[in-house]
Amino acid sequence: SYCSQLTGSGLSGFSSMQNLRLLDLTACDALSDAGLANVSTSLSNTLHHLSVSECPCVTDRGLGQLHHLRSLRTLDLSKGTQ
Repeated sequence: SYCSQLTGSGLSGFSSMQNLRLLDLTACDALSDAGLANVSTSLSNTLHHLSVSECPCVTDRGLGQLHHLRSLRTLDLSKGTQ
């Protein structure tokens, strides 16, 4: 895993990064639906590109939270989620 120590609470720090346009969370084994919800609400107006490829703990419920990302242009789900 590239970011095995990154958790949902760690992702809450992204809320202060209002210029963040691209976020690659590929193979983050600890990324959960709650963490993805944090990203979605924190970066709702700025994030353009998101990768959650190879994130085994992200489910359809977490992906459903991405509707908050109003500026999202690309979403990488390659290699699937559960």
